[in-house]
Formats: sequence, structure tokens, C-alpha cells
Amino acid sequence: MHSKNNSQRDTVYAKVQELTAFVFDEAVTQVFPNMIRRSAPGYETSQDLIEAVAAHYVQPRDVVYDLGCSVGESTFRLARSKYIPQCEIFGIDSSHPMIEACKNILQTGLENNSFNSTLYFLEQKAEDVQFKPCRLVLLNYVLQFISLKSRLQLLQRIYDALLPNSILLLSEKIILPAFENDLAEKIHTQFKKCQGYSELEIAQKRNALQGVLISESLTTHVDRLKSVGFNQVQVLAQGLQFITLIACK
Repeated sequence: MHSKNNSQRDTVYAKVQELTAFVFDEAVTQVFPNMIRRSAPGYETSQDLIEAVAAHYVQPRDVVYDLGCSVGESTFRLARSKYIPQCEIFGIDSSHPMIEACKNILQTGLENNSFNSTLYFLEQKAEDVQFKPCRLVLLNYVLQFISLKSRLQLLQRIYDALLPNSILLLSEKIILPAFENDLAEKIHTQFKKCQGYSELEIAQKRNALQGVLISESLTTHVDRLKSVGFNQVQVLAQGLQFITLIACK
């Protein structure tokens, strides 16, 4: 479930259905690796860069957090990487099915002795985490699902927990300036069609995400990160409206 090769194909919105708000339930959990790759341009690159950043910054016995870890793809990648020293990695997600999936993968990996680091998975909201001093925090497509009023406080708590010379990696779908956003939306729709999604699937998922996923502009993200104390913020990767920011303490 944690790699593109053994994930089920996403057909969550393939049939006409009475739509409810999008949730990270059992059905989404089973197909999530496939869903994210077919929905977010540049996802693979962002995963490669997460490993590279961690390899550069993480030191032996450091603490790393993967907030909103879903099925643990980034968590497990870091734990298996030969370039990253032994550390403690906490995978946090508020979705019970996601955390159960992570625990199942963890058990298999422990049996195969395939992890270099110690892993913990907690069913918890990112806003409720009691952070240990840490070297790296991942926040991949999570902030956009958190209420606007809670975002600043969460980022402040992350900044305060980070050690000197530490990093936050933030991936989000952003709102571009009007003309750019219109073009990007059109290309993104075509991207999803090229990934095999039907117009019905695209429309139903878009409607299910209304009011659930709330995007902001790049300027809003950068200004907020700097306001909590990060002294350097820059775009690490971008595919259409999907970006990964690196924020340095």
C-alpha cells in the first residue's frame, strides 16, 4: 500500500453517487498512493526531494515528524533510506484507516528487518501533537485541510519545536494569480484525464472537496511562515498549482 506498484487503482468516484464531503476513509486509504500520483503533478519529484533534504539535515538520533502521514509513504521511505542515519520518525494522522494501514506495513517491515530507524504511528490531529525537539517536519498536503484559523498556531508550534538548523517541508495546492490559475486548472484537468480519470470522476471529486480543501496563495504561505520565525522560505518544487516549500530555521 505504500508504493505505486502495489496500490489499488482509484475508482472512488467512478460511479454516479450521492456526494458527501471528502474524507480519508477506508475506501480512500486503499487507493491513496494511486490517487495522489494521478491527481498531484510532481508528486514523485517531491518524494525524491524529501529524502534528499532529510539525508542532508537529519543527524543520528534526531526526531522527525510526518504530519498527516496518510499511508506512510514518506515515513517509510525515510526509514528505509541508506542515506539517512538512525533516528525516530513519528507518523501522525487523524484518519483511523490510514494509521491502521501504516501499522500493518510497519509490522511487515519489522518482520523483514527493513527499517533503519524507529517508527511510531499515532492517530491524532496535527494540531494536537505534543512535539519533541525535532530536526525535520513534513506537512504534505495537510495544511489545506486544517481550518484557516488554526494554521498559524500549528506552524508556530512546529517552528518552536524545531532545533536550530532544522527544516519544515510544506506541500500544498496553491491558488495562482487569476490568469495563471485558470490555465493551470485547465491543464490540471487534462492531466487527470491523461491519468485515466473520467470527467465524472473529476467532477465528483471536485464537488466532494468543496469547502474541505481550502487553498491559499503562495504569498500567504510564505508570509505566514516568515511571521512565525522561519528566516528562509523558498519553492523546492512545483507542478502547476502543486508546490513544495522548504522553510529553514
